[in-house]
Amino acid sequence: MCPQEFARLSDEDLVRGLQAGCDSQEFEERYALLVERLQPRLFCAALRILRDRDEAEEAVSRTWESMLVSLGRYIPERCLVWTWLYAIVRHVCYNTIRKSVNEWDCLIEFRLRAAARDARARALWDQVGRYVEQMPAELRQVLILHWLERKGYEEIARLLGVAVRTVKYRSAHALLWLQQRAPEMREAARF
Repeated sequence: MCPQEFARLSDEDLVRGLQAGCDSQEFEERYALLVERLQPRLFCAALRILRDRDEAEEAVSRTWESMLVSLGRYIPERCLVWTWLYAIVRHVCYNTIRKSVNEWDCLIEFRLRAAARDARARALWDQVGRYVEQMPAELRQVLILHWLERKGYEEIARLLGVAVRTVKYRSAHALLWLQQRAPEMREAARF
């Protein structure tokens, strides 16, 4: 097939050709056309999730690699190529976020102590710090991200890979947890 004929093929037909085991030149042409068509949309999807251009570019690269590895499992009759690739890029992005969230556990105490340098946060640290250290990790993460770092619920949900509803619950539960263990801290816990 000539390049003009490839251009008329749907994404699904291009992938069927890749799956059929075409010669290397035809494989490269089909793959290049697929990348040309879908790369911008994949990049936008990754950028919306990760909000970092470099990480989004890396996620899209890993998406194309995953696509080639799982090419034999794709069934064109079940979904569009775009739907399949979007699912791959979404999983790659969420895995990237999950890896960075695990780093949060290591940084929690550092961030609390850094926040303690601030005069307003120092007062909170003196009063609530020992309780926060005893708090369950999932509550502590949300408490720090929302109340000390002033991140929104949507951003926290994206970072932790959970629903916004879950973040709101954990935030409220963290404050309740503090209030139950230190009733005199009700005003400080509202920070």
